[in-house]
Amino acid sequence: MSIADSPDLESSRPFAPRPDGALFGPVELRELIRTVGLTSLVPGEPVLHEGAPVTRVGIVVSGSIELVCTPSSGRRVVLQVLRSGDIFGDIPLLCRTPLPFTVRALQAAEVVLLDSRRFWGILEHRPDVTQRLLFSVASRLERSQHRLLELTAGDLAHRVARVLLDHTGGQPGNLDLTQTTLAELVDASRQGVNATLKAFEADGAVKLAYRCIEVIAPERLPATLP
Repeated sequence: MSIADSPDLESSRPFAPRPDGALFGPVELRELIRTVGLTSLVPGEPVLHEGAPVTRVGIVVSGSIELVCTPSSGRRVVLQVLRSGDIFGDIPLLCRTPLPFTVRALQAAEVVLLDSRRFWGILEHRPDVTQRLLFSVASRLERSQHRLLELTAGDLAHRVARVLLDHTGGQPGNLDLTQTTLAELVDASRQGVNATLKAFEADGAVKLAYRCIEVIAPERLPATLP
């Protein structure tokens, strides 16, 4: 019997969020892949569309997914970039509201797509997964509130630095985001973000290359993780 459709998998284990924050552990994810299958996406390919009713929930297995909206101003805004273990579509499905953004592949990606029947079945028969979902929703809400405060109160340097630190966990590492995507994440022009990154590079905090930003000294960035 599979995690996706078995009523006999109710867990009595006490709740503890996974250290990586993922909704499903590796064994559970492999079972979902075996039962439901993988959907492969090419860069730019949409999965769910802004304004449409939500009938599926997705889990990112590999690659990266972006959540994109187009407000009345017509300027495209990237709300978030999702990576392995992240989930999308769950909150609108739970709230029974149209999707407020388009979900599409930023890079080549693989996702598991659960239709609403399977998703509700998992929540009904796996209280441990339901508890993890509650933790995941609360964590995402908290991050969204922090980001909103930064966008309204922080200057561009702090907003860019925060995204760099978020995507590297506050450690040295590479970001596979383009400067265009980074600009959309911080609601700024590409030219402004490029100038900010060059200032960071001059300070020895980052190293810039084609379609790559390497954080080499996170402590030199003008922001810190909470």
